[in-house]
Amino acid sequence: MNEEITKPPLYHGTDLRILKMSKEERSVFKKGCISAIDYMWQFIKPYEEERWHTINIPTRSEPCKCFGNRLSELQPILQDENDQYLYLNVRDAILCNQCRLKNNSQYLYGYTYFTTDAAKVKRYAMRAYMFGEIGKIAYRLYKAIEKMQPEK
Repeated sequence: MNEEITKPPLYHGTDLRILKMSKEERSVFKKGCISAIDYMWQFIKPYEEERWHTINIPTRSEPCKCFGNRLSELQPILQDENDQYLYLNVRDAILCNQCRLKNNSQYLYGYTYFTTDAAKVKRYAMRAYMFGEIGKIAYRLYKAIEKMQPEK
């Protein structure tokens, strides 16, 4: 009895423009994204510092002390009538960059990743125009900096 095992197909959600780039061209573009992210990070980093702050909870009569970061302070700054998801997208970019800075193996961007999940690859393909996740981080931090208008 010789049963053949069917392997699921592997998908990669990238852009043909990126696939047509040489390895060297992709490397230069990736390094440019990382340089831009590292430069913009100086304006974002203060919002990731953790501290005690007071919050009001509707079911409690007294304010509550909580320990956490300052990212919620970006929400009013990042209000945008043309992009209702700007704040959430920037938070996602910050999380991805924090993982990259901690050398999390899923955020090193030196490899080509494949998946058997067709829905996931469609989500990847939707942001391929930004040069994948590293480009997405750079783009979203740029959009945040554009709204924040820091003095440096």
